[in-house]
Amino acid sequence: MAQEKKGAKPLGVALEEFRAGVSAVVELRDSGKLLIFVSPQAGVRFIVDSEAFAAAYEASLGEQKPAAQAAQVESEVADLLSLDLSGGGVEGGQQWAEFTLYAAGMREMEEATKGDARKLIRDKLSILEESAVTEGLRQRVRRLGVTRSPALEDLDVEIVSEKTDNIAEEVVPGPLARLTLRCSDKGTAGFPARWPGRVPSPVAGSAQPRDFAVEVDETDMELLLRRLREAKAMLSKALERGSKEEHHA
Repeated sequence: MAQEKKGAKPLGVALEEFRAGVSAVVELRDSGKLLIFVSPQAGVRFIVDSEAFAAAYEASLGEQKPAAQAAQVESEVADLLSLDLSGGGVEGGQQWAEFTLYAAGMREMEEATKGDARKLIRDKLSILEESAVTEGLRQRVRRLGVTRSPALEDLDVEIVSEKTDNIAEEVVPGPLARLTLRCSDKGTAGFPARWPGRVPSPVAGSAQPRDFAVEVDETDMELLLRRLREAKAMLSKALERGSKEEHHA
């Protein structure tokens, strides 16, 4: 493995630790406990319980590790996956990685050791390509790269115990859930800002934040859940029809 000068920023975790992290991501994804989410602003994120990831990581590695170590591995896997998608594969991902994620470490490294460092980065990206990168992820990146409609970033939930209507001077009974739909709007954004040290989103073009909040009770929540289930079923059927038509073409 590449050796770095004293005080240099490390080039991430060791290869076997990275491999165990990718295995944990794939295992949790396949069991429905982890969602790989790509968005214009945040890039690649893992929607997962941190304790569940730490447990799966330790099981794959075969030894216990501090929670901070598991969090570091999770972060590096997500960042490199974002760079792999940005570059369209190992070669392009490596160029992005040297320019952003590992830029500080590469600058401080002896020239003679940079070949080993580049091999380490390639090996990590290859591990991702073998198991974590899917055609579905690449299709999502392509779709988000060309659409001008607001794209979903996340959904925040806040419980409101009670609130006062200042006009009617009455207390509105609660509790209620305040749902804030966080989006990014590429239609009002300029060119993307990318500079050394910053891991870019794999989605082409920058995006401005755009939020929408609504307060709901249990009845509203039930309506939302029903409509979302119906929408998911409709989309699944459309995808299935598209797959069959492509197969017969």
